[in-house]
Amino acid sequence: MPLSPTHRKASGLGAILAAITLSITIVGTLAHRLMEFDFGLPLAGIGLALYLLACWQELPLNGKALTIAAYLGFAVLLGSDKSLMAELQDPLARAGYFALFLGALALLREVATQSPMIERCGQVLIDQPPPRRYLTLTFGSLVMTFLLNMGAITLLGTMVMRGSGTPKDPLGREVAVIRRKRMTLALLRAFCTTPLWSPTSIIMAVMLTAFTDLSWDRLASIGISATVAALAAGFILDRVTRPKHLSHLLPKTPQPFDITPFLPLTLLIAVLTLGAYGLNALTQWGFVLCLILWVPVIAVTWAVIQSGVEQTPETIKTLIRKTPAISLEASHEIAVIACAVFLGSLIASSIDMTATSAFLENLPVSPAILLIAVSWIIVGLSFTGIGPMITVIIAVGVLKDLPLLAGHQEALALSLAGTWAIILGFAPLIAPVRLAARAIETSPHTVGISWNGFFSFLALLALNGALLVTL
Repeated sequence: MPLSPTHRKASGLGAILAAITLSITIVGTLAHRLMEFDFGLPLAGIGLALYLLACWQELPLNGKALTIAAYLGFAVLLGSDKSLMAELQDPLARAGYFALFLGALALLREVATQSPMIERCGQVLIDQPPPRRYLTLTFGSLVMTFLLNMGAITLLGTMVMRGSGTPKDPLGREVAVIRRKRMTLALLRAFCTTPLWSPTSIIMAVMLTAFTDLSWDRLASIGISATVAALAAGFILDRVTRPKHLSHLLPKTPQPFDITPFLPLTLLIAVLTLGAYGLNALTQWGFVLCLILWVPVIAVTWAVIQSGVEQTPETIKTLIRKTPAISLEASHEIAVIACAVFLGSLIASSIDMTATSAFLENLPVSPAILLIAVSWIIVGLSFTGIGPMITVIIAVGVLKDLPLLAGHQEALALSLAGTWAIILGFAPLIAPVRLAARAIETSPHTVGISWNGFFSFLALLALNGALLVTL
């Protein structure tokens, strides 16, 4: 089956400029990272600045706000007496790196959303009978989130809404609301735990680039354990809170779950992860960079296989024609994340680390209490609209070299990653909750606080307890 044309408009000056400027950003970032060319970093910075201007009309409100803030931060630095390139070294390197990372994932997501296999898997999940709907949707969401990131929420959320229907009778409406709630919670909880182990998650990329002594396999092994514990708790909570008065409506002999549609996706995830891991073992370029380089190879190969090898030239041409549209759509995430990373790094570098370290060292607190306090501050700020992308980057800059936390880099990384993941599941102003709420036509406050607030609170307490026990 040939790769179908994109539904987005791939032509137009804005889309073409987006593709050109994003390509400049990618070339500059790779030149800086792989070959250590001096021109790479300024080239990436100029490319990214022009890319955001080219995509301005397409940017969401928070993307525009963060872009303006990043430009203002640059202007303030330009007007100061500090060395411009010295101060911009880390912020530009991080921003360009994440633009490269998100650009690679955008190509993978484009191929995935065009795949009939993804559609079949989503429909299998939604069509499950109530007794195992939560569990199967949880498993499926883990797989989908690995490949689609936030696109999984939009895809499965839309299917959840379509699958629950809009019955006219009171009992039917009650069943539809309950079904919508349970499926949305399964989707959201799986989405929030995936970043704790998935190499394609922004959270994992931030931690691996900030803590260069930590490895993906070490963080992922702990993250998988935390994911299993969190999802098991979610499943138990779902079973305890499910409405008993509707149990008579359950089918007596549900059909067995067919895992066959998920086997190719599971194999794809294994090849993607192991390939990046193997490339890193050969080159020592760093796991995230190797993943970035490996993802386009997998994406193009996937597109060729699902279109038919005999259609390879046409498939490649189609992907090239789609590049402007893919670049334009990727701006939604790149603007928010790259600018947040840039601002977070800029703010962290402007803090007087000597005075801050001295202040924190004089506080009568243990490492565990300090990390717990930071965790709750990050959670609190997320309810004001200041997302964890900025606050976590600042926290990393302030805490990673703190003498009090010497020898606790792994605990710091996992504490910040865990806090970030928990926020994604219940803060009403954060994108995943808003996307899930929009997909099922419900308010973000209902989805995040009313439905998932108790679970998220328990998860935060569990994280705090783990810090108290281990540190």
